[in-house]
Amino acid sequence: MLLERVERLRTLPLFSCMTDEQLMAVARIVSETQKSAGTYLCRQGELGQELFIILGGDVEIVAQSDGKTVRLRASHGQVVGEFALLADIPRTADLRALTNVHLLVISGVHFRALIREYPAVAENIIRQLVMKIVGNTFGASGSI
Repeated sequence: MLLERVERLRTLPLFSCMTDEQLMAVARIVSETQKSAGTYLCRQGELGQELFIILGGDVEIVAQSDGKTVRLRASHGQVVGEFALLADIPRTADLRALTNVHLLVISGVHFRALIREYPAVAENIIRQLVMKIVGNTFGASGSI
């Protein structure tokens, strides 16, 4: 089971540059869950206690700000919910399963321990986060 999880993680962009040792550390701390279409993973304004990696299905990201609604869609291999975790701020958007979704979940406590032990993991996450922000700011494609 653990080796299968390592191989699955290796195929995801966030983890593709990691060493076997780093992947094994991640595999030990992630949990898997499935959510039905329409289920909210979290709500804007809530405290963020975990991040989600989408293995299958689609998640809608809905943010309300200054009377405007922004809607984005995330799918296989994408990470959602990480802003609140990284910045220790309330959730910046609702996350809702558009379809039935299969997710990997990493708790904030485990995530912080992981990036303290493996700084290269933190660098990769920062790189991915910057690309997400740049894409959403300048790409405006409706996907993250």
